[in-house]
Amino acid sequence: MIFYEKLAKEFACLSMPILFPQKYILYLLTSNSGIMDNTIKYQKAILDLFQEYDKFWGNSGGLQNRIVADTKRHAYVLISFGWRKNQSYTHLLCFHLQIINGKIWIHENNTEAMIADELMEKGVAQEDIVLGFLEPETRVHSGFAVA
Repeated sequence: MIFYEKLAKEFACLSMPILFPQKYILYLLTSNSGIMDNTIKYQKAILDLFQEYDKFWGNSGGLQNRIVADTKRHAYVLISFGWRKNQSYTHLLCFHLQIINGKIWIHENNTEAMIADELMEKGVAQEDIVLGFLEPETRVHSGFAVA
């Protein structure tokens, strides 16, 4: 285990997955409690959630979904686009999330989904979610992190 921990720390700055045996990856994700560990854990939660939405929405009404992940800047977007029933072109930013200083900022949610609640179901702490689309004065009363 120590060998894998040293390797993970050495390559933590890379924006690519480290390919170790699965049991070691799980150990590394849960063994330490730093910001980088939260970043990896929260990145996985965001991408898992986006993949669930992509699968659920499918190719409905002629629209396609795309998950865009900038793992270097920790920014994640789910967009839906295409010709809606061959009548009008749609390009919709469904979600825009970013991990900043170990917290997930929800910059945009153009759906009826309660994405903050769904992130908490995936293990994200409520105090690590910022409703970035709200004014800072309003965030104080949201029950989530202010910044």
